[in-house]
Amino acid sequence: MTDKVWDILTGPISTEDLPDLEEVPENMNFFLVGRIETNGKMEDTNLWFESLDQAYKVQKYFKGNIGPLEIRDMYEGYIM
Repeated sequence: MTDKVWDILTGPISTEDLPDLEEVPENMNFFLVGRIETNGKMEDTNLWFESLDQAYKVQKYFKGNIGPLEIRDMYEGYIM
């Protein structure tokens, strides 16, 4: 089953703005908080990106589309 992003709730946010207690995947510099459907369940999940351009690309999708964005390479909220 394919995971789907239905909406972006917050972001992009720089990982430099996070408290030290927050775990950040290695080499990730920005994230969005997205509403994700996984196995029919909806949850809010951090979507991690190396660059601001990558995060904006996902955010831009939702400015012009009402359908979900399918994510094929998702592992525990980490997008390659």
